[in-house]
Amino acid sequence: MTRDKKIQISKIILGVIAVAGVLSIALIAPNVFIIVKIFRGKNDYRFRDQVKKSLKRLEQRGSVVIVKGRVKLTSKGRKELLFYEIKKKIIKHPKRWDKKWRVVIFDVWEKRRNIRNEMRVYLSQMGFVRLQNSVWIYPYECEEAVELFKIHYKLRSAVNYLVVERIDDDKKFKKIFKLK
Repeated sequence: MTRDKKIQISKIILGVIAVAGVLSIALIAPNVFIIVKIFRGKNDYRFRDQVKKSLKRLEQRGSVVIVKGRVKLTSKGRKELLFYEIKKKIIKHPKRWDKKWRVVIFDVWEKRRNIRNEMRVYLSQMGFVRLQNSVWIYPYECEEAVELFKIHYKLRSAVNYLVVERIDDDKKFKKIFKLK
């Protein structure tokens, strides 16, 4: 099974658990099978085993906890699900760049340093480029993804999203993002 298929099955499992809360494995398994079959469009003999392995990997990563046959999403699992949602929102690149930069500026207090560091990691993983420590840029529309992050981490007033037409010496950024 390819890495992308494993990730897709894991995302679906996390999503089902997030929507339903705590579920017993007996309840989650059929629901996951039905949902994943819809996405995959296949019905092969290895399918049940693939879902079980994905659930085990999620448990080993600390994304879910299985206790007495019940599966519960952990805070790490919620973050992983949020990451998938944010990535899904940002990845869409239009055919033509609108020649506007999206700038994310944040000022997170020192006592919330771990969230500030997580934000830097997420922005980097999403494809943003650091202009300064707390200033990151991206060439495509991503406001919804930034809003998801702000809501999840309760950073409404600490994060600003700007759309700007020009950045000084943006040639290096155009080269990084392969823009014309």
